[in-house]
This record gives sequence, structure tokens and C-alpha cells, in this order.
Amino acid sequence: MKITDMTSECIGKCLNYLSFDDLLRAAISNKKLNNAANLIYEQKYRSKRVEMHILSRLHSNYFMTENRFCFYSLRTSFQFLFCFGRQVNEIHISYIPRYVIPGENGVQNENNVELTHRAIDYANDYCAESLRTIKFTRIQDASRYMKRPFINLENLEFYDCNFTDLVEYNLLNALFPKVQKLVLKTINKNLDQPCTLKFIEGRFAHLKSLHIESNSYSKFHHADEYCILKGNLVTAFRLNPQLKELDLDLFVNCHVFQSNDVLLVINYLQNLDSLSLAIDDTFCSLLDSSVPPLMYFRNLKKFSLNMQLSTESRAIQFTSHQLDTFELHGVDRFTNYEYEFLEKHPTITKLILRGGHFERLNLSRIAAALPILEQLMIFDHFKLKIEEIVPHWSKFQSLKLLCFFHTKIVKDSDLKPLLINGWHGRFCNSPNKFQIILKR
Repeated sequence: MKITDMTSECIGKCLNYLSFDDLLRAAISNKKLNNAANLIYEQKYRSKRVEMHILSRLHSNYFMTENRFCFYSLRTSFQFLFCFGRQVNEIHISYIPRYVIPGENGVQNENNVELTHRAIDYANDYCAESLRTIKFTRIQDASRYMKRPFINLENLEFYDCNFTDLVEYNLLNALFPKVQKLVLKTINKNLDQPCTLKFIEGRFAHLKSLHIESNSYSKFHHADEYCILKGNLVTAFRLNPQLKELDLDLFVNCHVFQSNDVLLVINYLQNLDSLSLAIDDTFCSLLDSSVPPLMYFRNLKKFSLNMQLSTESRAIQFTSHQLDTFELHGVDRFTNYEYEFLEKHPTITKLILRGGHFERLNLSRIAAALPILEQLMIFDHFKLKIEEIVPHWSKFQSLKLLCFFHTKIVKDSDLKPLLINGWHGRFCNSPNKFQIILKR
């Protein structure tokens, strides 16, 4: 009697005892075992993320953790996707030029670029209908190796990827018709010539979240390249007024997107409820006029602003009547400009301060400006003293969370003046950082 002569239920019970290696061998052997193996995969492994870092001359095929598969062998990747690809929801594909194999005396292996491209091809063949999230890292012209659309993909991410001019004109909206979140991040400063994002110049019917971050646009050699990039961004905003979340960090030390460009497209961004911007002196040049323009967002509820300014602070010319969360980065000291912004937005319930070197903070003025503030979180170099907080503690009537760094090592007795009216807290003393978290 062969195993295939058994009922599907009996086969499933037998396969349930197999290791993943043996389950994969069973799944690839014939259709009946494949169907039974897919049921076992769905029960045991479907929630795992799939990562593919294809390397040549590697003895280890893959490893598995509690929440992910990581494949190194192209052959094993093909077998896995061929058998279980229709159940894979999330996949990460990375190109690794050189890799040190753990446990093999630091032997370095050269990766063949073509192997990574073939991995993309396999994912496109066997996961085009099942994938909801796909992430590419350090791959050039990733979209070039896709023959069919990922019809149900919702989250698309590119990290340190490059695109040649030819591929840029293959608009992403055709390959990913239902994408809801698009992330384009270039963190590697050694990346070759940056692209002009021509491929996002289209209508994405379902796009809700767009994140673009790059520190490589200062490599543009001609003003025309900046103009092309700017034009592509403007077109993308104009064709996608349904955007709910925008994270744009292109500005520092280059001239890609300035305040007058925001004013040009602001009417198309009125559905945003979350906005994150990085601005520098160039961005603020238009704000030097005697009556700087006010940038109003009708539905904005969350606003993160990274101010990389070489001079004194400037007035924050963004506003919304529904602002709930405000996060401020990079300000060296709190001036009237920052306090005035808070006073104009009494709807804020969550305030986050990062990256400054503040010595003093007018807590009384913050409490008066934000009567319904529930969370105040202060990070990085901004340090407070407990004795500075105590006189103003009762003024924060709605506050439920305070997180800050103290200037010295904290003891239990130090917190006693703050542990009143239902407050309780804890502290963490680590090298150079003494964090206090208070809740009620």
C-alpha cells in the first residue's frame, strides 16, 4: 500500500509529524501530497514572513525562526515558492554583495546578481495573487523582472534600490494596482546616481500612504534633474488626492522640494491626516517675506516636523484645526515660535520632542497652551530636572503619561513629589541616560 492510497485525512495526520524539510520534500513529490502538505503549512507556518537573500556557493539552504523563514539557496527558494507560494503573504528579497557565513571561519561568498533577479521572477510566478507585502533591498531595476501584476499587494517597500531611466518609465501602478502603502527609502550614501521617481507619476487608485526618504539627491549634477524630480512629485500628489499619510524627507542640503512647492500642491493634500516633513534653510526661504504664507491642512491630525536649520528657529507656518499629535525634531532650543505654534493648536493631546539640546522648558506655558494634553514625551538630549517639574505638576489636568530623561541618576525617593493624585512611575538608569516614565 502506498501513502497516496490513504485518505487525505490520514495523509495529513502523517505529514503533521514531519520536519519542515521533510514536509517540503513531500509537497514537491506529487499533487496529492502537495495538497495535504499545504494544509499543514497553513496550520503551522503561514504566519511567518519569508526572506530571500540568495547567495552562491552556500552550504546552508535556509533557517527558520519563530516568525520568519530566511532562504539562501535559489533551489530551495524555488521549491518552497512552487509548493507553498500561494499561501505566502509577506516576502522580503535582498541583494547581498558579500556575506560572511557564521561558523565557517569568516569565509566570504560573492553573490551572483542574476540569482536575486531569478528569485524575484519566482516570487512573481508563484505569489502574484497571495502577496500583501513585498520589500526589496539593494536591488537595481526590481520591477524589470516582473512579468505579471501583483493583483492583491497592499504594501510595497524599496530600500536602497536604484532604477535606470528605462525602468523608471514602467509605472508601478500597473504592476501593483491595489497598493495602499508605498515606501521609497535611500539610506546608503554610496548609492549611484539617484532616480527621478518617474515611476510614481501615475494614478494609484488605492494608495493611502506614501513615504519617500533619501539622502542621495545632493548627487544630482544639473538643475534640470531637480526640476524633473520635483515635477514627478507634484504630478504624483495631483493624481492621488486620496492620500492619508505622507512622509517626505528629501530636503536637507538639496533643493528638491521647498515651501513654495508645498503651496503649489497643498490643495491636493487636504485629505492627509498624517504628515511628516524634514525642512532646512532652503525650504524656509519663502518664509522670509514680511507676511509668510500659512500652510493649512483641513484634516491633519498627526504632524511630525524635523527642522534642520543652521540659524535661529523660524515660525512654524503649518496649521490644522484638528491637530492631535505633534512631534518636533532638531530644534536646539524652544523659542517663542515653538510656544506660539502650541498655543495656536490647543487640540493637541500628544506632544513628542526629540533631538534638541534644550536646557530649559517652560512647562507652565505648555500646560496653559495645551489644556487637553494627555501624553508628553521628551527624548534624546533634552533633559529635565524633577525639581523643575514639581511646581507645574498640578497644572497638567489631563496628562496621563510623562516620559523624560533626568540629568542624574534617579532613586525611588526622587519620584515621591510626583507620585500624587493617582500617578505611579518607574525609572531606568543606563550609561548617560536616566529615563523616567510616569503614568496615571
